[in-house]
Amino acid sequence: MSTSTRERLARLPFMRSRIGGAVASIIGLFAALMVIVAPLEPEDQAYLAIGGVMLFLVANVFRGRVVTLALAALSSIVSLRYLYWRLNDTLD
Repeated sequence: MSTSTRERLARLPFMRSRIGGAVASIIGLFAALMVIVAPLEPEDQAYLAIGGVMLFLVANVFRGRVVTLALAALSSIVSLRYLYWRLNDTLD
C-alpha cells in the first residue's frame, strides 16, 4: 500500500475517531478468532500454511512500522492457531 493511500485511509473521519478505531479493532479480532479456531482438514491446513508463508515473504519486502505490526499480528495468529489446535487435540 502506498504512502498516499495509507495517509488517505488514516485521514478518514471514521478511522480517526475513538469509536472507529474500536470498531476496526473488534472486526480484526473477530476475523483473527475465526482463523484461529476454524477446523481444517490436513490438505486445507497445508494450503493455509503455504499461503501464510507466501504472505510473510511478500510483506517482509516492504519496510515500515505498519508492516512490522502486520507481521507481528500474523505471527501471533499462526502461533495461537497452533496452540489452540495442540490444546484441543491433546485434551480430546
